[in-house]
Order: sequence, then structure tokens, then C-alpha cells
Amino acid sequence: MEAVPVHGRLYWPPLPDPPMPKPTLQPGSVPRRRHALGTLARAAALGVVPGWCRAVQAAPDASAALRDDRAIEIAPGVHVLAGANAAPDAHNAGRVGNLGFVVGTTGVALIDTGSSRARAGELLAAVRRVTELPLKCVVITHPAQEFLFGAGLFLDQGVPVRAHPQTPVLMRQRCQHCLDTLEQDLGRERMAGTRLALPEALALPPPAIDLGGRRLLVTAGPAGTVPGNLTVLDESSGVLFTGALLSIARIPGVQDTRPADWQAALQVLEQATVRLAVPAYGPVAARQPAPGQVDLDAARQALAGYFGALEAQARRLYAQAVPLDALERQALLPDYRNWNGYPATHVHNIFYRYLQLEAEDLASQ
Repeated sequence: MEAVPVHGRLYWPPLPDPPMPKPTLQPGSVPRRRHALGTLARAAALGVVPGWCRAVQAAPDASAALRDDRAIEIAPGVHVLAGANAAPDAHNAGRVGNLGFVVGTTGVALIDTGSSRARAGELLAAVRRVTELPLKCVVITHPAQEFLFGAGLFLDQGVPVRAHPQTPVLMRQRCQHCLDTLEQDLGRERMAGTRLALPEALALPPPAIDLGGRRLLVTAGPAGTVPGNLTVLDESSGVLFTGALLSIARIPGVQDTRPADWQAALQVLEQATVRLAVPAYGPVAARQPAPGQVDLDAARQALAGYFGALEAQARRLYAQAVPLDALERQALLPDYRNWNGYPATHVHNIFYRYLQLEAEDLASQ
């Protein structure tokens, strides 16, 4: 899969997927006029499709100025190093996205590694404030720049770093550009020593992680989120590290999936075994939220609501045969204007879904 240079940045087409069913268009809609360009690469030529790893600049929230690198214990032995729910920049030094670790009786498992070697060092320092037990392994939950570029620090110390089999493949294809972008956004000093270090591919289904009587269940998917996603459940506490599955008050990118598929994947969060969820971005979600946490069901429903609204809007614009160059002006969902990444990521999502609908329609003719 080759990147396409567009307007000084790189663009990766979405992953290939199976044939999709014909969409239900509005009654009385006119036959397709082929007004859409038919491929995402051509859409990128209009300057509307972002590079896969380039962060969309979002209005910083209160956590964007986060400087305290002490982890929060959200359940016995389960710690979260919170990140800013914003794009990585010089202000937050790439402290973006939530990282975590679980302490057992024989060792520690780390969940994700951060956007740089420096951020990984802060995670390691947070662990050492809690325990001197050995690091058993690191799990990278999904191939996004805020979670994987600290891997080199742990590999250099002989700690196994593992991920879904798709993750190292996608990293090879896409992440050198991510690294170059982060060096521009965060500065060379913050990114010093950071390199693209590939994790080991896990066997599927992934084996449980044993921390001495404490088991972490690693699960691929759920299907419908981003490729290469893993979730990690601590059986004893019911804490689920969700990977890309859940974010709070943040527009997720749907480049490699469909809104309805991601919406369905959120049903995992309804399982009784999940008592707390650590999202990729935003506060911890819980069945019975403590101060600083949010309600898990409300968070799931909010994200599902966005996917439903995105799908409905894309279908309406497609049925109306709105030209691509007019989509940005009409792709507005004011109910989500306070979410990080709005409106830029939402506009991109509309383009992706619109062109998927066109592909479905043309394939059925």
C-alpha cells in the first residue's frame, strides 16, 4: 500500500475490504450522476483527506497543560497515566492519549507506550513510583502515534512489546511519516532517541497475561473499530483498556471502517465483566463513576450517537448528489461541535463514508 503525496503531506488509502451491500437511498432519489470522483486518492487531490498519522488540531481542553506524570490508581493494582484529549503539540509535549499499567504479584504489564521515548520514560518513572517488580510485557493496543513510539525504550531494556499482527504491518507502511510529523510538532529535543520500533505480533487469539495469579485477557478487535485494535481486560478488577474502541468527547476517524460497524462494536462495553473502561482519550468511564470519571453507559451511547448521526448525514448528502467540493459546507453536526477534532475529523469522515456509499452503489449496478 503506497502513500500518495498530496499538497505536501502523505495520504494512505483505506484498507481493502469486502464488497458492501447497496445502501438504502431516499425514495425518489435520482440515479447516480458519477459526480463523485470514485476513489479516495482523487478526493485527496481536492485537499480534503488527511494523512493517516497527522493529528487534527483540536481546541485544547483543561488537560492539555498536563504536567503531572504521576499515575492514578483507578482500581487495586490498575494505574492510568492520563493524557490530554487534544492533538500532540509543543504545549502538551505529546502527553496525549491514556497509558496504563497493571501490577500483579510477579510483575507489571504496561498498556501502550506513548508518543515518544521521553513519554515512555515518564511512564516507566510512574511505574517505579509504585513498584520495583519487573516489567513482564508491553501491549500496544492499536497503531496510532500517541501510543506506540515509546516502544523502543522498553525493547532496549529487553521487555517484550507485543501487538495485534496487523499493527507492525501498518507501522511499516505508515508510521515513518508519523515520526517526521511528531518531530515537527513536538520538537527534536522532545523526540530525541525516538525511533520506529516494531512490536512482536501476537498469536490470535492472544494468550492471557499472567502476573502471578492476576490475569489480563487480551482480545483482538472488536471487529468494526480500527485495524490492529486490541482490548485488555483485568479480570480481577473489571477494568478494560479499550484501545481505539472508546474515546470520550473526541471525534474518531473512520477511514478503515464504517460507522455502523464501529457502533455495533461498542456493545462490548455492555458486558457485565466491564466495570471501568480506560478510553484511548478522555476520562475513565465507570458503571459507578467516582469524581473525575464519567458514566460508562452514557459515554458509550454518546459515541454510538455520533456514529448514527454520521451515517445518516452521509446517506442524506449522497442521496442528494451533493458534489464533493460542497460537502465541507454541508457536513455540520452542531451537537458535536465541542468534541475534540470537530469539525475537521468529522468532515473527513463524511468524505470517507460518502465515497464508500458511492462504491457500494456502483458495484451493485
